[in-house]
Amino acid sequence: MFEKFRDTWLGNENHRDDLVLIMGWIKRMGEREGALERYFRHEGKAHALPPPARYIEGETGDLRLYCMVVNPNLVFLFSGAAKTTIKAQDCPYVSGHFRDATMFSSLLEQAIKQKELKPSNSFMDRHLIIEEGFELTYS
Repeated sequence: MFEKFRDTWLGNENHRDDLVLIMGWIKRMGEREGALERYFRHEGKAHALPPPARYIEGETGDLRLYCMVVNPNLVFLFSGAAKTTIKAQDCPYVSGHFRDATMFSSLLEQAIKQKELKPSNSFMDRHLIIEEGFELTYS
């Protein structure tokens, strides 16, 4: 999902700068301080990038990447689009991505609680242990 999101928006002249901003934050979090909660927009069970405007100098743009923050060392990146309304669920472009991210986040959260997925909490050890036979089913 994320690769398709990246490739789609990299080729879009109107939102390429928005994508560069999002990719810069992903790189910054991965290389420096980790995925701190304050860097994400909280949208129900899902999160979104770019960070809220108070963490960015200048415009944040309309492009949203939906994801799930498990801990500062692990973020599941989903997909997104250009948001044109105040609420994600009201936008014809992002509502499906928002809905999918919310559902995936719920399913992944459940799998972590049931210990089918075991994320490491160590910044130096960024592994996700997946139990044999684990399946994530979404329809």
